[in-house]
Amino acid sequence: MSYKWEHEDEYLALESEYRRAQKVSDIMTIQRIKPRLDELNQLMWQAKSKGFPELAAFSSLVEALEQICLQNDLPFPDLNDREKNFTGKGDWKESNKFIFGVSNRKRSIQIFPMEDRGYIDVELYEGDVCYKGHTLLVLESAIVLSKWYMQECSIDELHHQFPWMPDKPFNLSGPRVTYK
Repeated sequence: MSYKWEHEDEYLALESEYRRAQKVSDIMTIQRIKPRLDELNQLMWQAKSKGFPELAAFSSLVEALEQICLQNDLPFPDLNDREKNFTGKGDWKESNKFIFGVSNRKRSIQIFPMEDRGYIDVELYEGDVCYKGHTLLVLESAIVLSKWYMQECSIDELHHQFPWMPDKPFNLSGPRVTYK
């Protein structure tokens, strides 16, 4: 069963209209749509973070992971260094509001809070090999991010500290989107 957010149809329609207006520099439409999109983004964040109390104090997953790493003296990637830390196309602050993904072209990590399932999906990539685990805590996903991506620790080390992170690769059954 899939979960559908109550404002999803309105949000998707406004987001599409907003992108079209940006492409043609339609300032009037942008100014008309932006306040409602901001309001819907806030409502979406509240809905998505409801199952993860650690996220409540933040406005995005990126901010939460960065601040949790800082509070715990863990290194966090410089996301402004787009040559070293690739975050995908577009504005990483907006595109990563609800997911986090970064790659240095050797290693990648993707973090997805799955509020409808009650866990955070953490996917680690090294080349074409994927390790996929689930945790209930944002703190644990921040530690895994720092250790895997910044400190380049082995999957065995991570698995030892976090048994929920398997030490055997995830068998991909089809194509996956990665930040390479």
